[in-house]
Amino acid sequence: MKRNQSAAKSLSANNPADFDYQIEVLFDAEMKDRALMDKACAQYARTKTWPINLTPIQAVLAHIRIGHAQQFARFLCRWRSEIFPTEFSDSQKPKILECLLVDYWRFAGNSRWRTT
Repeated sequence: MKRNQSAAKSLSANNPADFDYQIEVLFDAEMKDRALMDKACAQYARTKTWPINLTPIQAVLAHIRIGHAQQFARFLCRWRSEIFPTEFSDSQKPKILECLLVDYWRFAGNSRWRTT
């Protein structure tokens, strides 16, 4: 079985004993596929569609990024930051979403995910 197939199989297992291994698989995949995921997230920000060739693990990684981006955006909006206003024009939204999914992920989201 190929590594990605075995990793996907392991991620779908419901055995709590496999949890540490599943996290390790995700951490490894995130490092290996970071550039590809940056491109996929940038595409999503611009077009609202994901590349159709994402593996199940890459889809999980995208979901993780979205969750961390949402959390950070909510934090910024709650504090009514001058840097992150609560209202955006339609032309600003793709760039802001890309910033949250790619730039924030590189700056803090990734390390925050690894430590939680």
